[in-house]
Amino acid sequence: FTSDGPAASRQAITAYWSAVKAVKAADYATAISLLNGVVAEYPDNANAYNYLGYAHRKQNKFKAAFRHYSKALELNPKHVGAN
Repeated sequence: FTSDGPAASRQAITAYWSAVKAVKAADYATAISLLNGVVAEYPDNANAYNYLGYAHRKQNKFKAAFRHYSKALELNPKHVGAN
């Protein structure tokens, strides 16, 4: 979990890593729900937006995926996963 803003709360860090675990388990709906909370609290987190893009893409929600990947790249133009 990384954030360019203020220090992340324990709850946000836990939600982020739970979302990563959900992505790896192909539980994309859970991952999306958790990650939406993370980016609501930390809107500068490119990694969270990248995972949101990935989870939406795996659900064939391509417009949402593109929107989240684009946001990840806006925050970090060299983000490997979003590229």
